[in-house]
Amino acid sequence: MPSPFPGMDPYLEEETLWPEFQHHLVLCLYQIVLPGLVDRYRARVGQRCYVTEQALFTSIIRQEHKEDFIELRQRADGKLVTLIDIVSPTNRTTNAGRQAYLDTRKEARSGGASLVEIDLILQGQPMLDYSRDNLPEWIMPSP
Repeated sequence: MPSPFPGMDPYLEEETLWPEFQHHLVLCLYQIVLPGLVDRYRARVGQRCYVTEQALFTSIIRQEHKEDFIELRQRADGKLVTLIDIVSPTNRTTNAGRQAYLDTRKEARSGGASLVEIDLILQGQPMLDYSRDNLPEWIMPSP
């Protein structure tokens, strides 16, 4: 049966599937970007780690998360030029995940780097920090 959601499979957001999907997506993007980098730049896959906690009856479940991203740096001085990052469901649905993602973004921005954010997630709060005032009605998300 074809997906009822053309262009996106929300089942990829499942906790057990997403980490591997995100890892493979980052590696594929890395392979695509690499040949286009001239001698002035180099790419590397970085990793962000954080822990989330979830209350379950009388105990707390701690879960460690590892998320890959791509850094494009100048060869001469190692300065970060561009950060390519993929939003995960945990980034949009948990405080720890959101903060870890925003910290990575903030660090890149403070150094003057460009950001490429890929957000394929349907659940949770969007990561973009822009005003939605005065947007046409067809762009506004439904409540």
